[in-house]
Amino acid sequence: MALARELYRHRQFGWLIMGGTCGPLVLLFVLLPHATGRASEVLPQALVPALFGLGVCLVLLFGALEVCVTTDALEWRFGVGLIRGRVPLADITAIKAVRTRVANGWGIRRTARGWLYNVSGFDALEVEQKSGKVVLIGTNDLHTLRQALAHAIDHYSS
Repeated sequence: MALARELYRHRQFGWLIMGGTCGPLVLLFVLLPHATGRASEVLPQALVPALFGLGVCLVLLFGALEVCVTTDALEWRFGVGLIRGRVPLADITAIKAVRTRVANGWGIRRTARGWLYNVSGFDALEVEQKSGKVVLIGTNDLHTLRQALAHAIDHYSS
């Protein structure tokens, strides 16, 4: 069996996720030592490193989304790759460009259409599978991703 050849790869960073997670934690880390009175009692200083560590973990897990199209499958992974997904090309029955809503949010979400994997923006590629399941892959490179996946399906799915 031949190894899958990579046809497309794109990594999108979730700057709002990163800033929204780390920004407040950095402010807390910097400002808490200078707090006086009641403000210094609200959050024990021992908790600050734990919250900062949690923020770093969230950024490592959800700070980016990498999408790859190979001669075998559509694959995606969040952050450092602990959270990932894969749909074999042979299982894909339809793809289409869609727009998600603000209410769908970012991250991993169950929507009315199917599971959404997104780190930023509202453009997504809707991928329908033979089983009837649908996944939506958020991207800021929708046109190129759609072209690459359509090409892969036409030439490599069996």
